[in-house]
Amino acid sequence: AQVGNEGWLFLVGGTNEILSQYRGEFVFEDDWADRWESALNLRRREADELGAQLVVLLVPDKLPVMAHQFPDGIDDGRASAAGRLTAMDPAVVFPLEALRRLPDGAFLRTDTHLSLEGNMELARAVGEALGMDLVGDFRPDGVSHLTAGDLGSKFDPQVVEQITIRGDWGDAEVIEDNSAAFRAAGTHVGIRLHLRNTTARDPRAVVLFGDSYGFSAPHYQGLAWFLGQVFAEVHFVWTPFGWDPDYVRKVGAEVVICQGAERFAARPPELRIDVDRISDQVGGTA
Repeated sequence: AQVGNEGWLFLVGGTNEILSQYRGEFVFEDDWADRWESALNLRRREADELGAQLVVLLVPDKLPVMAHQFPDGIDDGRASAAGRLTAMDPAVVFPLEALRRLPDGAFLRTDTHLSLEGNMELARAVGEALGMDLVGDFRPDGVSHLTAGDLGSKFDPQVVEQITIRGDWGDAEVIEDNSAAFRAAGTHVGIRLHLRNTTARDPRAVVLFGDSYGFSAPHYQGLAWFLGQVFAEVHFVWTPFGWDPDYVRKVGAEVVICQGAERFAARPPELRIDVDRISDQVGGTA
């Protein structure tokens, strides 16, 4: 973590090297573009065969969104994974400018994750891609409390901030959440979260293959939380940019969202995964 202007904290290391991407120093594998093209083409073709509406969502990183608070400077992002991917495939949803327009910051100050307002904007971008409104008259009100984010907790003493959360599931209820078993095993990939909304205005089921920006809880209103306010069924699977057509078919989903953090796009995803196999390895459902 690096301290920026006015106390903003940034992730600058890790295997995906987001800072190196924005300085044109990251070395991409020779077949990076070909592998991404194959993955996107497969997802779109098989989603069409399943009769499912597909959205591929790339969640912008804090570094380019809050670049004005980063003291060391970055380039325009064309050499980053996001810049390369969106130039290659403009249909990929990458709401960078929308997040930059939020006056109070789309991100939490001490965390790599979005604020409640930022998550609203992310949901709004997905809704636009689906041709519907996922936010409606939702207001970013809730419970305020102090927290040390995933970056603030790296310091001694920890750096804390006051944030606002909803503290509940809104109109959705949790049918399945096996995250405790996965966290006990020291991993996240394969976590499943199933939400149901008996008063939903859209009767369809959604599968969201994603990561921590998609996962939700009472203390974090990620994308699945907003989807759960609109759709009758939401099935989240923690696998960035993942794709399992058999799972989509099994749950009867008519909407599929393949989501991943911008920094993860540096590594092209596997063509397919097996959700049930991954979950069974750790302990299945809770």
